[in-house]
Amino acid sequence: MKIIKSIVSDKLLVISFLVTLLTFFVGRPQGKDIDWQTIGSLFMLMVVVQTLQFLGIFKYLAFSLTKKVHDTRLLIGVIVLIAFFSSMLVTNDVGIITLIPLLALSSSKTAIDPIFPVILLCLAANLGSLLTPMGNLQNLFLFIHYNLTIKKFLLMGLPLSLVSLLFLEIMCGTIKPQKIQSLTITMPDLNKKQLVLALGGALFALLSILKFVSLLWGILISVGIACLISRKILQSVDYSILLTFIFCCD
Repeated sequence: MKIIKSIVSDKLLVISFLVTLLTFFVGRPQGKDIDWQTIGSLFMLMVVVQTLQFLGIFKYLAFSLTKKVHDTRLLIGVIVLIAFFSSMLVTNDVGIITLIPLLALSSSKTAIDPIFPVILLCLAANLGSLLTPMGNLQNLFLFIHYNLTIKKFLLMGLPLSLVSLLFLEIMCGTIKPQKIQSLTITMPDLNKKQLVLALGGALFALLSILKFVSLLWGILISVGIACLISRKILQSVDYSILLTFIFCCD
């Protein structure tokens, strides 16, 4: 029911569907017109990211890196770097969702205005994500649809990524350093067995995206691991995005 509600409420999906219906007046869309390789890879990546997010690994890593920082400039700099580099692997939106609460917590311990740090965080997540195929779903679509090699994809985004990183560090340097109280952070409990299983599935999915192993096996293993950990994971996947890509491909 939750999945159906999210699909129906997605305006972009509804528009894409209506545009697809209009194409019937021009020609009849066929299943072969849809890039199922891309759709399958998108679904697999979304399952892997949702599995890791469900286990709390992103929060654990972010909290571990920032809990001993007591200076606002350094803290925001570390958070921005985490957002920049983590978004290359786990998509930009996950990085933002994970780190915004941490910024809010740190802001409550000092008089710093959170607006500028939040802007930097969002910029870092989006600019970092452009470097890799896993950075965002659009990148993955382009990587697979145009049959690019990982080397070619990285080289195209590397100059802009380096300039972006330098820009972000300069912006962080403009923040006035203030001492903050020790952050009281509740570290998420990690189930080591589930974590190892999920990381193994993530590695297999990465190899599948890079075309070292079959995509079908990557999907089956990713979904199987998600079901073993919790069936709620599959319910949290944004299926409206997948349907939007299907209508757009069609």
